[in-house]
Amino acid sequence: MIKKHALSFTLCAVSISVLSACTSGANSRHATSPAQELENYQWTQVNIIQSNGQSQSAFHSAQGGPVTLNFSDDQMMLGGLCNNLIAAYQVNGDRITISSPISTMKACGDAELMRYEQQVGQALPSIERWSLLKSDTTDAIPVLTLHFTDGTQWRLQGEQTLAAKYGVEPVRVFLEIEPATVDCTTSSGTMQQCLRVREIVYSEQGLQTSTGPWLDYYGQIEGYEHTPGLRQIIRLNRYPLANAPAGSAAYVDELDMVVQSEIVK
Repeated sequence: MIKKHALSFTLCAVSISVLSACTSGANSRHATSPAQELENYQWTQVNIIQSNGQSQSAFHSAQGGPVTLNFSDDQMMLGGLCNNLIAAYQVNGDRITISSPISTMKACGDAELMRYEQQVGQALPSIERWSLLKSDTTDAIPVLTLHFTDGTQWRLQGEQTLAAKYGVEPVRVFLEIEPATVDCTTSSGTMQQCLRVREIVYSEQGLQTSTGPWLDYYGQIEGYEHTPGLRQIIRLNRYPLANAPAGSAAYVDELDMVVQSEIVK
């Protein structure tokens, strides 16, 4: 019996702008954009400075982690809670304008997490300024501060994105992942557990047009953690690697979002 659980609907059905992001490769990056530094990193919330100057740690829960922000193609994605929140954004110097976010529809059993997620979604459009502290030292961690109209500040640390690291645009790929892993043998003869996946292709209207064959997936998907018993459709960014050694992977995959989940019993 298949029991559908916490379906996070395909965001392509929500807005035209998100639809285009779902069905095509990432748009070319704007090298001269003042937001380029925002796009070059994934930002993880470290702490919150209240309007009275008091500092508090980033929110954590049993089901969620610290808030993460990703900026790409004029859209900001907030993760780390129960659902993904997506909003359009624009920057003009140190000013930033963020629209009201849309959200996936996943339900969580953690009431505190859901309340916090709603608070965050309501607060995002009140971000008015951003500032960046970045050293010329190679291994220095950049710090982003987001300033809200009520005086609250978010402090976030940046980790370079794969797009910035590899200097190439990713290809968007949708994979359906079976709930159980399988035994597989690597090219060197080593036995391991592999994901069982097949590629799904969608039209520009967000309709499924074809599916590929089921295959063993030997590598790892950056940012993805498999849950046994859970069938998922995910959207990932695939980065082709130039001059990859013979016998090694020709690309690196990174989780972009979970599109759909269902518990299989």
